[in-house]
Amino acid sequence: MDVLALFIVLLAIIGIVIGPIVFFLLKGGSNGFMNRDNATKKTWKSTLGSHIGTANENDTYSASAQKSDEPFAMETLEDTISFDRKEAILLARKVLTDRDNYVILDVETTGMGTVDEVIEIGVIDLEGKTLFHSFIRPAKKQKIAPGAYAKHGISMDRLCNVPVYAVVASSLQIIVSGRCVIAYNAKFDKKLLLQTANRNQVPRLSCRWLCAMQWYSEFVGEWWEWKRDYKWQPLKGGDHTAIGDCQAILRVIREMASQSL
Repeated sequence: MDVLALFIVLLAIIGIVIGPIVFFLLKGGSNGFMNRDNATKKTWKSTLGSHIGTANENDTYSASAQKSDEPFAMETLEDTISFDRKEAILLARKVLTDRDNYVILDVETTGMGTVDEVIEIGVIDLEGKTLFHSFIRPAKKQKIAPGAYAKHGISMDRLCNVPVYAVVASSLQIIVSGRCVIAYNAKFDKKLLLQTANRNQVPRLSCRWLCAMQWYSEFVGEWWEWKRDYKWQPLKGGDHTAIGDCQAILRVIREMASQSL
C-alpha cells in the first residue's frame, strides 16, 4: 500500500511539472507569439489590400498576412521566412506610396503596468512632418516608474504645467481618424492610450493599428525556435522621445522599402 501511494504521489508531481510545459508548447508560447506549426497548415494571403485599411476600427494588425483554409503552399521554414520578408518589403512600399492613409505614433509612459498612463505623445506623417506632439500630465498616476524614467528622462516636475489627456484627446482623434496608425509594439501603445483615456473619462482613440515591431521582425527574419516565431527586433535609432522614436520608425520603413525582392 505504501508503494502504491508513493507511485501515485510521483505521478502527481510529474503531472504538475510536465503539464504546464506541454500546454505552453502546444499553445505556441506566450506574449502574443504565434505557433508557426499551425500557421504552416494555412496559405498566407497578401497584406497589401485585404487587411490594411479595410478592417474594423481599434483592431491591431501585424504585417503577417491573413490565413485561409486553403492548403499551405510552402514546404519549408526557409520558404516562409523568405515569403514574409518579401511581404514586409512590399507592405513598406505600399505604405510609402499611400502615405496619406497612414501616420506614425509613439508614446512615452509612467510605466508598463495596468494603472500607468501616457505622458508624451508624438505623431508624424510618412514624410516625417510632425502632426501632433504634447507632453501629458497624468490624471491619477503620481510617480514615474524608475525603469521608465531611466529610458525617457521625463519627471513629474516636468509635467506640472502641461495638459491632461482629456484636453488633447479630441485633437489627436482628428489627426488619426480614417488613417492606419503605425506604432512600434502597437499593442503596448494602444493599451496605454486606452488606460489613459479611461482614467480621463474620455472616449478611447478610434483608429486602425499596424505593429511596426512585428512587421520589421518579419523583414529581419531571425527565427526563434523556442517561441516558434520571429524574434522581436529593437527599434533602431530610437531615442525614447515620442517624435524621435516616430522618426526612427519611419527610417525602418524606408529601409525595408529600399530592399530588393
